[in-house]
Amino acid sequence: MYKFLLSCFFLLSTTISFSQVDQSYKTKVKQMMLSSGGADAYDAAITQMFTMFQQQFTDVPANFWKEFEKEFLNTSMDELVDLISPVYAKHLTAQDLDQIIAFYATPAGKKLSSSQGAITTESMSVGQEWGVRLGEKVGKKLKDKGY
Repeated sequence: MYKFLLSCFFLLSTTISFSQVDQSYKTKVKQMMLSSGGADAYDAAITQMFTMFQQQFTDVPANFWKEFEKEFLNTSMDELVDLISPVYAKHLTAQDLDQIIAFYATPAGKKLSSSQGAITTESMSVGQEWGVRLGEKVGKKLKDKGY
């Protein structure tokens, strides 16, 4: 029983230590998000969310939503970075982040960053069209096979 409890404690402490990420890594994740345009997309999503809240809760004064949105935008990025850094740490080293940040400092990286929103929007439309075509092909194939 003692060995079992000791093993459980060791496993738990190892898991906890691996899930913690140091502050310098978190700083790199935040810098990557800022340089890649990810933070801008995040801010736009927050603003959109608060607009929806304001439309849903019309009895709440507009200045409440604007003040809360401003407060949220000022504090929530750090919270997001704290939460998402362990995910990045599973897949990317600090050196990987440095190289990604360096890429986004290049003209091509800056162009990608500034174009990412439009690319995503247009890609979603293309993906929907592709999905319709695929569905039609599957439906035809099923019909041809008598299903």
